[in-house]
Amino acid sequence: MISIAWLFVKSAFSRIIPFLLEHWRIILIGLMCFYAYSQKVAHERAVQELATYKQQIAESVAKQAHENEIKRIKAESAIKSTQLEHDKQIEVIKNEYSKINKLSNLTIADLRNKLRQSISDTFDLPKVDTDTERTPVEWSDSYRAITAQYEILKQACTISTSDYNALRGWADAACLQVGCE
Repeated sequence: MISIAWLFVKSAFSRIIPFLLEHWRIILIGLMCFYAYSQKVAHERAVQELATYKQQIAESVAKQAHENEIKRIKAESAIKSTQLEHDKQIEVIKNEYSKINKLSNLTIADLRNKLRQSISDTFDLPKVDTDTERTPVEWSDSYRAITAQYEILKQACTISTSDYNALRGWADAACLQVGCE
């Protein structure tokens, strides 16, 4: 069996080698043409893959831009609603303060300044004697002062809380839009 295969290979090479030696120029040109053709096909395939890749990138960019626009619109809506809610809360606080203190033409800035000054100027707790020798009038005045200071502090804290909640709403909207870590 091996000898038959050996004879076949020997006879094939005995015919191929003289053919190659005789027509080597034509074979070389054929091989060069085949190599050029294969390079051309590979180049066309690479160009097609590049065009497909660029198209995928363009589609991805368009999709991301659309998603970003949706996120931006949602964030603007959330910020506007938070701002409207904050404005309503501050207006309610201002109106309550105006009614209590019987003031008119009070702006939010004026209210903030009044509360800030009230807290910084006279915000000491009254001295409470440990003995009970004070008169009911003295106790009443002391209680009234503490109650007034408490109301001022409560109104200032209400405004600060409303401001904080508005800022937190803005931060949450920003996190939805760009992400937070």
